[in-house]
Amino acid sequence: MNLAERLHADLCAARPTDYAQDVDLVLFIEGERGCVVDGGNINPATRVNIASGYHISCPVPSGEGWACIGEDCHPPLPGIRLPGHDISHSEIPGQDWRRCRQLCRDTAACHAWTWRRAGSSGAGSAENCLLKSAAGVRVRDRCCHSGIRD
Repeated sequence: MNLAERLHADLCAARPTDYAQDVDLVLFIEGERGCVVDGGNINPATRVNIASGYHISCPVPSGEGWACIGEDCHPPLPGIRLPGHDISHSEIPGQDWRRCRQLCRDTAACHAWTWRRAGSSGAGSAENCLLKSAAGVRVRDRCCHSGIRD
């Protein structure tokens, strides 16, 4: 496993309920070797920003430990919020984005949906599902996953 694969696996393992993550990769150099000379002084601890807002998608394990395959693995638009065009807003405690997608499929006027994680801004203490008459603009937001009806 190379370094990139190891980082990806470790990040996904650290936050198993996040299907998509935007991360900042920072290298922290410490010690006497490899130090950076800054104005003639040796800086014993240096941070090097490698990437900012790097997007990774994590696999969703099934109950038997096999990787998920098909449309139920990842939300169609992970880490995306679709603001506006709301036709209904409901709390769906303990439910994930799949329930929100199904509510949209069951509602004739629904053309898009946004699932908001519990505890995120605007969600309160329970997961929320916002059904939409149109998709509108896509906004990156770790709070949410969204989808557009076929």
